Amino acid sequence: GWIKNMNVMTYSEVRASFKQAMDDVCRHHDPTVITRQRGEHVVMMSLADYNSMEETMYLLGNPVNAERLMRGVEQKAQNKEAAKHIKFAWTDDGWDDYLYWQEHDEKKVEEINALLEECSRDPFKGTGKPEPLRGNLTGYWSRRIDKEHRLVYLPEDKCIYIIQCRFHYEK
Repeated sequence: GWIKNMNVMTYSEVRASFKQAMDDVCRHHDPTVITRQRGEHVVMMSLADYNSMEETMYLLGNPVNAERLMRGVEQKAQNKEAAKHIKFAWTDDGWDDYLYWQEHDEKKVEEINALLEECSRDPFKGTGKPEPLRGNLTGYWSRRIDKEHRLVYLPEDKCIYIIQCRFHYEK
């Protein structure tokens, strides 16, 4: 699920210890519901968690793209043993995406290659605004290739598993 723990505090409690409440939210990555006597309740969460949630929703917000991602997650799980001794492992859909770019946009291929090389050095930092994904994609990361397209990968066992490098609108 999206949220494992949800702390609840009243507006008065938060007001009395605002800095501590913010520090706790950021340190533990647990959102806090702030209740109010009048008006809607509010959720306080870290910016990192918010960005991660937004990126996951972007990728899963389109049903066709979500289906391809889930198929990639399933295929990665099936091929894990075969990929133990290589630097990059591609799902069928991820490889099809890469081949698409080779045929249609060589500059995009160069950008993807640069992101992959960077991922192999540090999968969690660098260009492309790396974001951890949530929900069914927990453990996976996304880097922006451009405004629309993402490199979606799982760093695991000294290998980068690539499940997508192109956003999909149609089957």
